[in-house]
Amino acid sequence: MKRLSVFVFLLFYVKISFSQYYYQDIVATQQANQKWALYKSNKVRSVIISSFEKDDRPTEGFECRQNISRDFSKMTTYTKANFSKETFLTSFYSTNGLLEKTVDTGKNYLSTTAYIYDQAGNVLSITNTSTETFSGTKDMEEHSWKYNADSKPVSMIKVKNGTDTTFISLVQDEKGNVVEERPVRNNNALPVVYYYYDDRNRLTDVVRYNDAAKRLLPEYMFAYNSNDRLSSMLYVVPGSSDYQKWLYEYHDNGLRSQETCYNKLKELLGKIGYQYNY
Repeated sequence: MKRLSVFVFLLFYVKISFSQYYYQDIVATQQANQKWALYKSNKVRSVIISSFEKDDRPTEGFECRQNISRDFSKMTTYTKANFSKETFLTSFYSTNGLLEKTVDTGKNYLSTTAYIYDQAGNVLSITNTSTETFSGTKDMEEHSWKYNADSKPVSMIKVKNGTDTTFISLVQDEKGNVVEERPVRNNNALPVVYYYYDDRNRLTDVVRYNDAAKRLLPEYMFAYNSNDRLSSMLYVVPGSSDYQKWLYEYHDNGLRSQETCYNKLKELLGKIGYQYNY
């Protein structure tokens, strides 16, 4: 069940991606800030994350735990698995709960991401600097966002290593929801990313052209429960038509208790469990 354990790493990382900029930069950052608020309101001090095989056996060699500082300004996630070296992801938050910086370290790399916001709490820029410590190779990528008078994002400029520039324009519907993300690089239009919402303006689908299927397909699909919490997420493996579907369960206080993962054939891949210490 290696694929499940690989995906577990993605549950705790907010990273700059080559596409789906609105989802990765804006939505994912908002989710990280909401998670901080939930941890603080419940006075969470640490979390142990466990991975289980489809037969309920613990995934061999997998370790993952989160420690939160006393003043909730820092959250450190430690992850280790048989197929991967140990990693540390440290997230730093402002006093009002905005993610300001992450430092991701492993045996051969160091990645730092810095976040800047406007007075309304909108993301203005995200700058990622990654260094391969073995070779000294360094990459830098900056995302600069602009908003309209209603604090809705309208455009973003991505600059990689100071020279490689991509321009992203965003299209909104009549409710102000971002529905299209249109990137242009070197005067060439890149594949458009489409966003869909339910009647309560909750994001339900992130759609892009799939090379394997030769048509538009969702890359993410989201569903929600009666408490407006995410109840499921369907994730399409990049470059293929294969997918994983994750189902989420919660405690009464809103903290996630369990995640269950199935493949495209509806076969159980495994589970993730959360144990909180207060």
